Amino acid sequence: EDHIEEASRVRQRDTHQRPSRSQHILIMAKPAKEKKDTTKKAKKKDKGYKAASSAYTFFAKANRAKIVAANPEATFGEVGKLVGAAWKECSDKDKKPYAAQAEKDKARAAKDKAAAEKKA
Repeated sequence: EDHIEEASRVRQRDTHQRPSRSQHILIMAKPAKEKKDTTKKAKKKDKGYKAASSAYTFFAKANRAKIVAANPEATFGEVGKLVGAAWKECSDKDKKPYAAQAEKDKARAAKDKAAAEKKA
């Protein structure tokens, strides 16, 4: 019985020396951060034309729906990875139509850029 009472007293003494859970949380709490400046940023100036799309962009537009249909449980990020993997697996021959679309769009973007710079 003596050793049980001694163990009980040691346990009580130890618990009184340690901070309680709420005190521990207060000790560990970080100081409050300063509030961020909430003023609105100035909007970027519209450049007046749409940039050219890449061959990959045209590929993704054409094949994304098929990949989503084949993988309905895939998240947005996973679908993006699958589209990228499909693009990597394509041969140069398979990429050719998308590259042609990209070249056509590049010419359109250059034309639009020249028109926008004339206006400015």
